[in-house]
Amino acid sequence: MSYGLDNLDTGENLYLNSNWYTTYLKTAYKYGWKPMGTRFGYDLYNELENKSIEDLEQEWDGSYTCNNGQIILAEDALNISKALKKKADNLIKEDNLQGAENTLEVAEFFGKGDISIY
Repeated sequence: MSYGLDNLDTGENLYLNSNWYTTYLKTAYKYGWKPMGTRFGYDLYNELENKSIEDLEQEWDGSYTCNNGQIILAEDALNISKALKKKADNLIKEDNLQGAENTLEVAEFFGKGDISIY
């Protein structure tokens, strides 16, 4: 399984396999990110027409690990970015420049606004 991440503010896209995506989330958590929970992705509504949007929003669990169009709000995404930048700083200190570069690329993406997960 893979994750497509769409920045709703810039139109940029990032694709990660499930292992890397969950690793970045776990790393961000380890470095201080406090998850706020995702918001219901309205693209799901087309697939779930037998329920109202209000019912679906109330039932939504805030998951980051299903790829159903849910949204990471900008504030939450920025906090992921900040945490990943801390990890990148540590990687630089460990002389792992490739790891730092990859982590910074993901951090920069998260720091630019609302993100939809597909």
